[in-house]
Amino acid sequence: LQLRKPKAGELRGLTLSAIMETDISTTLKLLPRISEPALTDEECGNLDPADLAEAGGTIRGFFMTKGEKALMEALMAEQQSKT
Repeated sequence: LQLRKPKAGELRGLTLSAIMETDISTTLKLLPRISEPALTDEECGNLDPADLAEAGGTIRGFFMTKGEKALMEALMAEQQSKT
């Protein structure tokens, strides 16, 4: 399964704040629009919660600034060095 960055029209009816908060309902609405192969609404509703959380994080990543991405990478590297 691949997720691609959504185009403006695919965001219709959704709010950016809900996307950035990885709102579950919003994520479930957006996934069929940006998944390849396209998931059905039923398939999205049956996703394992861990898979849904990962998809939400991927989607949120599409909207992060370069600075936010750099900060997240630094935090993840720090966490990995502690383990």
